[in-house]
Amino acid sequence: MIRLPVKSLRFKISLSLISFIFITCWVLSFIFVVNDLNRLSEDIQREEEFFTETLALSMPDLLFKHDYKGITAILGYAKERLNFNYILVTDSGGNIVARIDGMTEKGNREIKKISKNILYNGISIGKVEIGMEAKSFFPRMEKVLLEAFAFSLFFMFIGTFLSVILSRKITTPVEKLSKRVMAFTGTGIPGEREEKSLSGDEVEIMEKSFNNMIDRLKKKEDQIEEKNRELLNLAGGISHELNNIINIIIGFSRVLQREISSEGEHYRDVENILREAKKAKAVIGNLMAFVKQPEIQYTSCDIVGCLESCIADLESQIKVQGINVRREYEDGLPAIKCDEEQLREAFFNIILNSIQAMPGSGDLTLYCRKHNNNLEIKISDTGGGISEEIKDKIFEPLFTTKRGVWGIGLGLPISRRIIERHNGEISFTSKRGEGTTFRIRIPIK
Repeated sequence: MIRLPVKSLRFKISLSLISFIFITCWVLSFIFVVNDLNRLSEDIQREEEFFTETLALSMPDLLFKHDYKGITAILGYAKERLNFNYILVTDSGGNIVARIDGMTEKGNREIKKISKNILYNGISIGKVEIGMEAKSFFPRMEKVLLEAFAFSLFFMFIGTFLSVILSRKITTPVEKLSKRVMAFTGTGIPGEREEKSLSGDEVEIMEKSFNNMIDRLKKKEDQIEEKNRELLNLAGGISHELNNIINIIIGFSRVLQREISSEGEHYRDVENILREAKKAKAVIGNLMAFVKQPEIQYTSCDIVGCLESCIADLESQIKVQGINVRREYEDGLPAIKCDEEQLREAFFNIILNSIQAMPGSGDLTLYCRKHNNNLEIKISDTGGGISEEIKDKIFEPLFTTKRGVWGIGLGLPISRRIIERHNGEISFTSKRGEGTTFRIRIPIK
């Protein structure tokens, strides 16, 4: 048993087009038939009027002479040759002179009779009345109806053929797309036994497939977020434990440092242990800051002062590397509501990256101005720039390209998170061999 794909998009479009064509053809045929029947009725009426006039003109002499046989002969000829079923001739007194009545009682009700006065020298001497039975028109009516039917049948056949071709043209790309979507989403192919939940045409199936995919992605996203929370909690716990261990190492190292003479054999070793432990403590501090995300404490903040504070903390490194600091601050900049400590950390990380990008001297430019309802801060360096291959990765946690310079790749991710939590935005432009510019915009509240 052949199963028609009545739920397919092609079937629905084909059915809609064919139905439209059928209705259109029948409406046009109806209009055609009505117009032709009206025209036929008018033609018949004109024929009746013409022949009535002709008979009325041929009767005066015969009627005046009382030649009733001649009148009857003319009526017989009219009935025989002109297909009239009813002819009646009366004199001026209304008396029937001659009559031919071949219509049934029903026929008398089916056709309108036409009469004409018979005039002799301008005086009415009688009347001629003519009529035709309705069935006399049937052959001509059948011809009109047959033409209308042939017209409808022809165009319905052509329309059906074109509808199938057009629906195939429309639906073939949709069917291919539907199959690819279902293959991608893993929902199967329509009609497969294992996928009974998907029903309807291809568009409906694609919609359901997309909804299923979105639901699954949402679940995956929730699972990933849950895993991230677990990992962050784990990282926070590990960082806390490592921080305690390093504090113990730092404490014992300081005790040893006090007990060993600076000229002693192992004093430099203890000093190296203490230095590296402090670096490890700083790494763990950054990791804990990245994990915990402390709440923002809004206060009034002078951005220029915040930038200058970072420069002051890095002044010794700036001098050692021979870096020239240029300042381009707009006058009269307003204070903004922010967490000054967190923003200072964000600026510090970016400025430190810029300094480390210029190990053999260079120019560090700090720029700040008001831009619409934001403060725009730019931090530029003349270092080696960022290659195209890693531009999409520099804000990823733990990604770093530093060799010989200490760092674990958390500075920029922390900076971006702090700026975004202040409803700001951060971007950068960089050209290999010419340097990098970070642009930060923070709303003025």
